[in-house]
Amino acid sequence: MSAPSAPPSAPIPFPTLALLPARRLNAYVDVPHVEGDDISMATLRRRDSVSGNVVVRVNADGSFSSKAYWVQRKVSKVTCGSVRAGYVLRPMASSNEDAYSATRPWEVIPTSSSTANAAAMDDGSRNYEMVTIKMFDRAKLSALGNKTVDGPLTELSVLQMIADMHPEAHHVLGGVELLSDDRYIYCIMPYTGDGNVLEYIGNCGRLTEGAARYFFRQILEGLSFIESAGICDRGLSLARVLLNGNNSFISVSSMCLRVPYTSSGGENSVTDISNGITRRLITPQGQCGNQNYIPPEILSNEGSFDGYAVHTWAAGVMLFVMLFGKEPFIWATTDDSRYRTIAVDGKLSERVDIWLEEEEKTELGAERCSSHPPHLAFSEKAIDLLQKMLRADAKERLSLSEIMEHEWVVDGEVEMPPSLAPTPRDMVTGEVQS
Repeated sequence: MSAPSAPPSAPIPFPTLALLPARRLNAYVDVPHVEGDDISMATLRRRDSVSGNVVVRVNADGSFSSKAYWVQRKVSKVTCGSVRAGYVLRPMASSNEDAYSATRPWEVIPTSSSTANAAAMDDGSRNYEMVTIKMFDRAKLSALGNKTVDGPLTELSVLQMIADMHPEAHHVLGGVELLSDDRYIYCIMPYTGDGNVLEYIGNCGRLTEGAARYFFRQILEGLSFIESAGICDRGLSLARVLLNGNNSFISVSSMCLRVPYTSSGGENSVTDISNGITRRLITPQGQCGNQNYIPPEILSNEGSFDGYAVHTWAAGVMLFVMLFGKEPFIWATTDDSRYRTIAVDGKLSERVDIWLEEEEKTELGAERCSSHPPHLAFSEKAIDLLQKMLRADAKERLSLSEIMEHEWVVDGEVEMPPSLAPTPRDMVTGEVQS
């Protein structure tokens, strides 16, 4: 990967957030069903929503939008907030109340199981449109202030910037709406209910090359989209590659930077990718990222770095984990002997031979899915690709376009990994359903 020739620059600021006004309502939510439907889960019984759990956008004239979101159980915590599952709602057709009424009743939206945001909630015969809702506490965000540029507002800015570029078509998770009331900011995103690739490997073990190639091609397409938007994401990891059925989507992190470019005005004129001519190195921005995925130039924080070379490194670690079932090293530092062997000395093949010998002496007792190879066995093309991505010197790494043209990526057999069915849970209580 050739380094940009123009002088290094600080990253370009992201556009200012434009939040749409919203309101949380005490609203009745109805689940349409026909006689004979077996609605067994608590969420799907006809019921009033929990107080204040319906979020709806407020239009300029004070009326409510024709689409709302029914906030459900907490999925996980995030900085200054939480991630929750939710249903998409529409006004009940039988209601006589107008769009200005806060007591207008709503209903969930049945949809086909082939829809990306559909979720089977009973015996599989009925599905309802769902979303992921990231809720950020405005008071906590205010207290966080400008202490870090790697905060939730950065992630929201990225999502807003790429919203009109159809990111889901390129295996990147985008934002549907950004809403705000006096207490919370609501980031409405497409629903992904099947976990992430790291969890997949934790359940199934390392993948065959064909199965890894299936995911890796999608990851590369996502990274290509991110770079086409002029973004460097320093928070990439398999835990941020989310699954929905057999499709994977990169969830951009709060550690994104907007890559600086030199404009036609000359070396002293810096702009973004849409108006730029040549990409610039980025001045040091501090240490950040997932421990096993941080490239050495970010970890050392001693010099300028190529934002896109960061992607190559992270992609190399992701592919390694998919194939080996473990990280290549703990830290990208010479204190780590595996890092020295693989990234500095360029002797990945020798390291693989050592692992082969170690595995022959141990019992692999973990239960595996059908895609799990019984023993370590890798093609020369796979080792070649990994070695060319995991180089300590960023200038020696392959570029994304070179990775996408590599023989292992282009010519190998593709094997769709077995789907992992998520454990059925009540979306209100979070309890596992028997």
